[in-house]
Amino acid sequence: MTEETKKQYATNHYTHYPKGEYPSYLAYAFRPMFLVLAPYIVVSIILWSFVFAGYISLPFITDLLGWHMYEMIFGIGSAGIVAFFLTGAPELFPGTIPIV
Repeated sequence: MTEETKKQYATNHYTHYPKGEYPSYLAYAFRPMFLVLAPYIVVSIILWSFVFAGYISLPFITDLLGWHMYEMIFGIGSAGIVAFFLTGAPELFPGTIPIV
């Protein structure tokens, strides 16, 4: 596939792709968000299960279910929503330049 064909089938914001030698996973702002979100989820699940099983005692956690709900809603949920909006902003609002 030629470069011209790639541009033809690319998204509308292809012209705003960062210039220079950037790794593809750092090209737009949403990509690092998704990359950081996955390990954060794994670490949170492991930490929560150790606390829930009683292997770790954290003094600031008095309500395990409350902590779990807080992390799911505000920790993981908000990061996923921000990454989604960083992904879709140029498509939802025509003329918006993506954060690069």
